[in-house]
Amino acid sequence: MKEIKNGSLYFNFNRGRVERVRSKMNSSSVMTSAPHTDTLLGAKASDLRMATNDEVSEYRQESELVHSS
Repeated sequence: MKEIKNGSLYFNFNRGRVERVRSKMNSSSVMTSAPHTDTLLGAKASDLRMATNDEVSEYRQESELVHSS
């Protein structure tokens, strides 16, 4: 499995969105959380790539809106 860091933001090709990696499930999968929630989902490491700076900025802006309400 490629090096994936817990707590980092990755773009999930299957779901078409940025997700936060929470933990390793097995040798080829990780647990991610749905955007701005603690709902955990399984994802194959091969379906993830590091989020770009623009994607991270957008994620943070959405997070501020969600958590300021």
